[in-house]
Amino acid sequence: MSNSSSYFLYIGTYTKGTSEGIYVYRFDTSTGSLEHLCTTTGVENPSFLAIGPGGRNLYSVGEVGGGPGEPTGAVHSFSIDQATGELAFLNHQPSRGAGPCHVSVDQTGR
Repeated sequence: MSNSSSYFLYIGTYTKGTSEGIYVYRFDTSTGSLEHLCTTTGVENPSFLAIGPGGRNLYSVGEVGGGPGEPTGAVHSFSIDQATGELAFLNHQPSRGAGPCHVSVDQTGR
């Protein structure tokens, strides 16, 4: 969503404690106000986010793992509802390493 003064804002968090996942807000640039719209749960420590070209997909790391026998991290993909900002889970792939802390998307969506 974007009109002249309003955008969706996505905030990734560490999910230990009271945080639940990826928070979706509406940010109004003319007033500076934030309105919480929804929260996407089910991803452990979605600490870093990237939006793909065209704004239709969001990618998140799952920053977990780190020891022998512990699960490794992952990269999760979501589609973005253009009207509401809500995220719908699409897929995830292992990061092939513990604790991934960055994700980026090039201009081609890769």
